[in-house]
Amino acid sequence: MDQLDPDDAIFLVDAFLDECKVDQQEHTKGGSEKSTKVCVWLDEDKDDSLVQDVRDLLGSGPEQPLPSHWRNRQTSSLENWTVLRPFMVNNMLSSEKPKEGVCHHCGHNAAVVMCRDCLPRSLYCTACDLSTHEALVLHNRASMVEGFFRHLPPSTFVQQHEGGKFSYHEKDCMLPIVPPCCDCSTGQTSFSKGKPVILIGINGRYNLFLPSVNCSCGKTLSVTISDLVESGYWPATVNFETLYMVDLFTTYEDLKITAPGMSRQAFVSMLECRTKLFGRSGKICGDTMQRAFLEWAYAKFEVEKLSQVQHFQCPACTPSMLSVAVDGNRKLYRFKSQPGLFGQ
Repeated sequence: MDQLDPDDAIFLVDAFLDECKVDQQEHTKGGSEKSTKVCVWLDEDKDDSLVQDVRDLLGSGPEQPLPSHWRNRQTSSLENWTVLRPFMVNNMLSSEKPKEGVCHHCGHNAAVVMCRDCLPRSLYCTACDLSTHEALVLHNRASMVEGFFRHLPPSTFVQQHEGGKFSYHEKDCMLPIVPPCCDCSTGQTSFSKGKPVILIGINGRYNLFLPSVNCSCGKTLSVTISDLVESGYWPATVNFETLYMVDLFTTYEDLKITAPGMSRQAFVSMLECRTKLFGRSGKICGDTMQRAFLEWAYAKFEVEKLSQVQHFQCPACTPSMLSVAVDGNRKLYRFKSQPGLFGQ
């Protein structure tokens, strides 16, 4: 007899016994007492045989399936991680303790600053840190002079005094851009501090200054919106007191497509948390970001239209498409035709 689930077997037994009771009543009304007794005896014999089969099924229990390869891999992975967890905890604790060493750039002064964006040469002395990160203001640095890592904003640097003492000082940091060119052919350019500007990137907010380009021919070249867009920034206003990295907008667009339920405020809160994580400060306005993002999305749409980019055409069927599936290739997001939907 085929193996059945115990619940199914009990259900079949109950249904069969009910049917036998109905047949017994019909035979009792229409037949003799002898034939009724024979019929009942035969029915009870069948019932006992079926009940015995059910008991055998319940006693033997279902056969245990063989473990699958996926289950073996999951079990093996769990066992490996169980053994590795104490080792990983010790490694995490060890990585939070600064290690004594020499500067990876000059090779003889003691390292006091670590920059994880400069791997593999991440350790700096005070002089090398100041000269290198004067231009690389967007790197995330940390001081080691206090026996633990202390994240430093771009405007803070470490200075060493006589007797081996260290102190923190502030300096002006300029926004890294592609500098404007002077129309003279022999002029040498230098940079000076311009007006303050706020830069918002995937790592949060930076408080910087726009550079002012001075040429040896006597001209002073101011930074324009064209220079900012060429450098990978997008202005929040026409006076560009606040700038956004274009990479931030592309990341935000991808997140809104893959996770439509994510709110703008949650994304802005994440940026503010990253600002504090790396030792910087300042709030980020969600409404300003929304306006700047929509302007960037509109400009991108116009550029793609001029470039004849068609997102909803099948390359294999173009230009004579054989069939059309409404939702065959992409979800029906109406982000480009419904203004304001990104902020919901």
